[in-house]
Amino acid sequence: MNSDQAMGDNASAQVRMTSKAYNAEKDFMVVDFRVSDSNGSPISEKNIRFEVKTMGRQAVTYQAVPLVDNNFIVVLSGLKPGFQAVQLTVLNKQVDTSTLNADSTSASDSSEGTTSGGNSASFIINEKQSLINNKLTKKTQKQYVIYDLNGAIQKNEKKIKNLRANIKAYQAQAITDQSEMKQAKKDAQYTVNQDNASDKISSAQSDYQQQQDNIKEAQKSIQRKQKQIKLYQKEIRDVRSGKYKLPNSFQTGRLK
Repeated sequence: MNSDQAMGDNASAQVRMTSKAYNAEKDFMVVDFRVSDSNGSPISEKNIRFEVKTMGRQAVTYQAVPLVDNNFIVVLSGLKPGFQAVQLTVLNKQVDTSTLNADSTSASDSSEGTTSGGNSASFIINEKQSLINNKLTKKTQKQYVIYDLNGAIQKNEKKIKNLRANIKAYQAQAITDQSEMKQAKKDAQYTVNQDNASDKISSAQSDYQQQQDNIKEAQKSIQRKQKQIKLYQKEIRDVRSGKYKLPNSFQTGRLK
C-alpha cells in the first residue's frame, strides 16, 4: 500500500492504493486509490474503470466514486465476515500514445486475467484483524469529495509549516556565512597566504548566495501552496452549494 503500481508493463499510468478499511459490523469496505501518470500526462477519470472479485459467493455490490485530482474511492457493500480476500483491478482505458508505433499489429498486450485489453493493475486485500474499523461510516459522493479536499488542505498546510522551518534554517546559515566572511577578511590582514583567505571568503559568499536562493524558492513555494489552499477552500464551498458539478461517471456493479 502507498506505493505506485504500473498499469501495464509499458504504460506510464500508475495507481496507488492509499488506504483501506472494513466495517465488519455493517458489512462494507472502503478503499482509496490515486491514479497518476509518470510523464505528467492528464488522465480522465472517465477512462478509469474498476473490477472487483471475492473468493466466496456473496451478494456484494460496489461503487467506484471519482473524487478530485484523480483520486477514487471504492465502496464494497454486503461484504460479510469470512470473505477471505478481495481482488480489486484498476483498468485504464485511455490510450498511452507513448507506447504506439507504426508497426503495431494490436492495440495492446494486456495482462492475463484483465478485461477488454486495457492496461491494468490488481490489488489483493486479505481479510485480517488489522483491516477492521467498525467506526467506519459510509458517506455520500459530496461528503467524500469534501473530505478529500480537506485532506489536501491539511497536506499543504503541513508542507508550508516545513518550508517555514527550512527558511529559518537557511536564514541561520546565511548569518553564519556572513560571520565567516567578516572573520576571514579580518584574518587576511595577518597572513601572507592570501589565496587561502580569498578561498574562505569566496566559499562563504557562495554559500550565502545559495541560502538566499533557497529562501526565495521556499517563499515562492509557500505562496503557491497558500494559493492552492484558497482554491481548495473555494472548491469546498462550491461543492456544498452545488455550484461545482461532481463527476457523474461513478460505477456500480454486483458481484456474481
